[in-house]
Amino acid sequence: MPRSSNPLNLLSAWLLAMMGVPCTILGLVGALAESGTMRLVWGMLAVGGVGMTWGAVQALVAWRRAEVRESGHEAALYAAARRDSAGSAPAAQAVPVGAGAATPQAAPTAAAAPSPAQAASAPAAADAEVLAHWTYAPDEWSEYTRRDLSFRKGEALWIGLGVLLLGTLLLVNREGASYGIAIGVSAFVGGAIYVGRLLQARSAHAANAATRGGEVIISPHAVLLNGRYHVLQDDRFHFGGVRLVDDDGPPVLEFTVTWGTRGGPTNEQVYVPVPRGREEEARALAASFPRRPGMVGTRE
Repeated sequence: MPRSSNPLNLLSAWLLAMMGVPCTILGLVGALAESGTMRLVWGMLAVGGVGMTWGAVQALVAWRRAEVRESGHEAALYAAARRDSAGSAPAAQAVPVGAGAATPQAAPTAAAAPSPAQAASAPAAADAEVLAHWTYAPDEWSEYTRRDLSFRKGEALWIGLGVLLLGTLLLVNREGASYGIAIGVSAFVGGAIYVGRLLQARSAHAANAATRGGEVIISPHAVLLNGRYHVLQDDRFHFGGVRLVDDDGPPVLEFTVTWGTRGGPTNEQVYVPVPRGREEEARALAASFPRRPGMVGTRE
């Protein structure tokens, strides 16, 4: 799930700190106790420890800032959607929110609306622009949760198998490893990725299935899908396009989010179900989705 305040980022920072602090202490003690070449070795260990510790501090600060920013944005979006939804439209309707547009009455969701105090703490009202606020009938939401779980499980399996195959070939051809070692290492990595994605899929399914009907709020910077915040664009992530997928089963909006890694650009998709009878509205939303600096043009 694209999100700069992902708990995994916090865990990585703590692990880096747990390695950096001991290395710094051991390096300093060793450098003071030894002389000659060993003092240089211990000193280099201390320098490396300081570097890891400083990197961990920066990661922790960045994570905290992202958490505050995203929590404020989420609260502002809920407040804006509830304010615009204050009407008497049927619960199953879904109408893009805009100037002069009629808005739906929000259905019960897994996440309660934030308090006025939380909404007031949002960093910038301009970031709370709501492009669409949709709710779903129970049968629509049930079908979506079933299909979403099936898709995520299949995706996890194929990614795990891909890592196993490609990892084995790379280790054998580039590193000269034996097939036994290559398969073992690749299977461990691929299996870990598969299990992690499978757990994420089951967690998302449990959250979705906990409510009879779902809700989504779409903004230029994020998507709130039944209480889960998905970043579309921030300092780290970039909007990679959106399209309506309606060739197999109920239609969904497919948002692509991209970001850079050491191995090159990577991406992930966020899927938003389209309520019945709102396909044309979803297609119009995809075609007119706002472009921001750093964004890639909307895909068709």
